[in-house]
Amino acid sequence: MSFPLATSQINPARTVAQRQVLRTLERAIDGLSESFRTMLAARVIEEMSVEETAELLGLRAETVKTRLHRARTLLKTTFEKQIGLVLTGAFPFAERCCEHTTTGKILRRLTSGA
Repeated sequence: MSFPLATSQINPARTVAQRQVLRTLERAIDGLSESFRTMLAARVIEEMSVEETAELLGLRAETVKTRLHRARTLLKTTFEKQIGLVLTGAFPFAERCCEHTTTGKILRRLTSGA
């Protein structure tokens, strides 16, 4: 997963945030029912076609599409609820890219009322 303003330099805060996001995603997937997890694994991870998945699981192609859609919707909802907490501290304001804001013209203009 790529984060905005990613650099080639190791950034411990960013590394921790990425690990937290991945753990959150894993927990969200683990929270799905077995049928939805199986569907997600077959279609997304194993990159099986709808037809291959239907044949493997003994389902109709329409059922595969419906279950995948529901699995993704559930995953997205769960992930979005949990990710807000993870990302709160993922990009601290103290990063070097924000340094000019706190030490430069912007802060002086804000504090002087100009």
